[in-house]
Amino acid sequence: MISGQLAEDLVRPVNEGSHPLPELADRYDLRDLVDQYFDKLIQRETLTAKISARVLELALLCNANSSRDLAAAFLATHPTPTMQKNPPGAFFTLTPEAASVVLSRDDLRVSPVARFHEREVLRLVDLWVEKNASQVEKAGLLVKAVRLELFSLSDLTSFQHELGSLQL
Repeated sequence: MISGQLAEDLVRPVNEGSHPLPELADRYDLRDLVDQYFDKLIQRETLTAKISARVLELALLCNANSSRDLAAAFLATHPTPTMQKNPPGAFFTLTPEAASVVLSRDDLRVSPVARFHEREVLRLVDLWVEKNASQVEKAGLLVKAVRLELFSLSDLTSFQHELGSLQL
């Protein structure tokens, strides 16, 4: 009998290399199946920075918007395990597309301190480029995610001198 529910054994572990079922479901616009797959995937694992990074990448690949938002929100609001420099946090393992989703969030926290300046986000982009030198040509995606309208005038005029990896 068909129940309309996705069987638990069809959902692969989050760290497994490929997830063909949600990719196929996305190709044929079976949104309910994609959503069920990601719901079960997320329920199975405790969200950590590393797992959230993987879920975000998969969700972007399969157009699973609610799971994308959930994973990006976790990464944006947990700065210590996500954005630490050494060893590199989960943010630095993200593709440019996934990193830009995290950077564009209103709830982004770059440090555990309650308040931070938006220019710290630009420094985070600079660090991402430093740690992902092979993808420097895609750094524009991350820079576009920085909300320059929140910069002060002095920040806008001085940030060019503060950046290392993004210098032209």
